Amino acid sequence: MIFVFDDTYKHEVSNNTDDERVVLLWHVDRPMKTPARLLHKLFIAGLKKSSFFKSPQKNMETFEDRFEQATRDAAETLEKMSTRE
Repeated sequence: MIFVFDDTYKHEVSNNTDDERVVLLWHVDRPMKTPARLLHKLFIAGLKKSSFFKSPQKNMETFEDRFEQATRDAAETLEKMSTRE
């Protein structure tokens, strides 16, 4: 299921299931005058240095490493199976 919402409004979210929920944050730049644009860029730069950004980024890198290793292992297994006589 895909759900898009405007998070500029105060809201609360909960997941009352046993399923994992994944949230993709999609940032949209809006036209702003110089002082607000500068403040916005500073905020985003600070956010990228926080654990809110770094922790998921590290998790994604770890996942990618594991996925690539699993792909290599599967390819090797298939190669071994195809060369058996």
